Amino acid sequence: MRFSKNGGSPLSIKLATLGGLLFLHVPFGFILLYAFSTEDKSYQFPPPGLTTKWFAVAWGREDIWEALTLSVKVALVSTSVALVLGTLAAAAIYRTRFFGREAVSLLIILPIALPQEQVDLLMDDAERGANAVVSVDLEKQEITGPDGGTLSFEVDPWRKHCLLNGLDDIGLTLEKGVKIDAFEEKRRQAQPWL
Repeated sequence: MRFSKNGGSPLSIKLATLGGLLFLHVPFGFILLYAFSTEDKSYQFPPPGLTTKWFAVAWGREDIWEALTLSVKVALVSTSVALVLGTLAAAAIYRTRFFGREAVSLLIILPIALPQEQVDLLMDDAERGANAVVSVDLEKQEITGPDGGTLSFEVDPWRKHCLLNGLDDIGLTLEKGVKIDAFEEKRRQAQPWL
């Protein structure tokens, strides 16, 4: 796949993205439109009129409330399970060694340990809403809050090096490309039959 020289995406990618978004959102638009329709037995387009009476009817139905309650319960359980499993996956990846571990761990975790006072400050900043812009500078190992204050943090130097240079196991091997080529040439000269 080629990208255009100006750094943008090709037209085919833009059209495919637009098609995908329309495929997902147009049916939702029709559902929303018919939620306000005055017609109660058949669906005709365009709807003959718009009303909000269906919302009052739905609001008073017991089965709607049961379904809503069940949805909230399922959401709470799934969020709790995701938190537990995510924490366990992060711990497992952090404590074990396997091929591709660095690539997987960079997708899941970058452990930054902060004292509770600093976490409380960041949480207070987060409660400010959209105006609370917090930036993390991995190179300087600083977190800058919306008021301009900075917090320092420690991070494993190896992980920092890999993140800053975009390195996984293959990238780390390719860093040694000159040495590998020299070894291969030396081996070819010493053992040409291989």
